[in-house]
Amino acid sequence: MLPIKFSTKKEDDLLILKDKAQEEITNALVSVINAKETTQFFREKYHYFGNPLHGEYYLPGGFRIAPAYTMQEEYIEMDGQKYFNSTHGEHVLYIDHEVSGFNSMHIHEKRKVNSSVYAALISLFLDINLFIPTSEERWVISYDTGERASRKMNLGYADDHLTINRMPKKGTEVSSGALRLVDRTVVEIESTGYHLKCPKDIRKLVRTYSNLNDAEKKKYFNAAKFYQISLDIGRRYPSAGMSYQISAIDILNTKHTAQEYKKLVLQYFPYEIDEEYVMYLYQNVRSAHFHEGIFPGGENQIGAGLNALIQLEKYPNIIRDTKVICKNVLINWLLSKSSE
Repeated sequence: MLPIKFSTKKEDDLLILKDKAQEEITNALVSVINAKETTQFFREKYHYFGNPLHGEYYLPGGFRIAPAYTMQEEYIEMDGQKYFNSTHGEHVLYIDHEVSGFNSMHIHEKRKVNSSVYAALISLFLDINLFIPTSEERWVISYDTGERASRKMNLGYADDHLTINRMPKKGTEVSSGALRLVDRTVVEIESTGYHLKCPKDIRKLVRTYSNLNDAEKKKYFNAAKFYQISLDIGRRYPSAGMSYQISAIDILNTKHTAQEYKKLVLQYFPYEIDEEYVMYLYQNVRSAHFHEGIFPGGENQIGAGLNALIQLEKYPNIIRDTKVICKNVLINWLLSKSSE
C-alpha cells in the first residue's frame, strides 16, 4: 500500500482534512479486499551437515522437503559395497512451498516468513542445522591437476533444478522418504552409509504447530529458531550452542524466571532429572555465558576459570545432556498441545 500524503495550508479546514484522510484509507482498504490473490511456487535451498535425506516428504500446511538431486549420488566403494560418503558432510535439501498474496511485495514478504518458519521447524524435528551459506571465497584443497593444491573457490551449490514453477507431483523427482521411530532421549551418532529420515510423528508435530494460536505460534517459532541457531553456532562454540538451547526453553517460559524454567523442564522432560543439574544449566551455563562471558563447554579454557574447569569434570556430558533436555522439552511441549 502506498503512503498517504496530504499537503495543507493553515486556512484548510481540519474537518475537511479528516474526511479526506478517512476516504483515502477506506478506498485503499476496499482495493485490498477486492484484489484477487495470486499464488506462486518457491523452492528454497538450505544446507546442513549430516546424512542425506532419504527422499521427499509432503507435510501438512502445503510444503515439501526433499534432497537436492546430486546429493543422492555421493557414494564410496568399500570392500565391494557402496556407502554414502556423508558423515559430517555438507548436504542440501529443498523446501518447496506455495505462497498466495495480493501483489509481488506481499507474496515475497510471506515467502520470507514462511520459509524461515519451515526451516526452524525442520531443524528441530530432524535435528539438523539448516542454514543458507554465505556468498564468499574460501580456501579448499583441490586435486584437479592430479596433485594436492590449495585454491580459493566460491561457496555454493550449483543446481539447474531450481527453475521449476510448480509443486512437483509425488515421485516425479525422487521417491518418498521413509519414516523412523526416533529416541529423543539420546544424541544419535551419525554413521556413514545411513540416510536421514523424518520421525514417525513429523506430520503430527507440523499439524499441531499449525493449530496453535498466534501467540503460541510466535513463541514456538522463536524457540525452534534458537534451537536451529544453536546447532549451527554450537559446531564451533559449544558453550554458545548450549546457552541458545537453554534460552530456547526459556522462550516457552512466560514468566522468564529460573523457577518457572525449572518447572517447565521437570514437566516436559520424560525422565527423572536432578533439579540441581537443571538449575546449574540455567545459572552456570546460560546466564554465565551471556552475562559474564564464561565458556562452560571448555572451548575457551583460559577465560573459563578454574571453577568452570572443575564443573566440566563434574558434568562431562553436559553438551550432550543440554541438547537432549532442550529437544525433549520443546517437542513434548508441542505434543501437549495436540488434540490427536
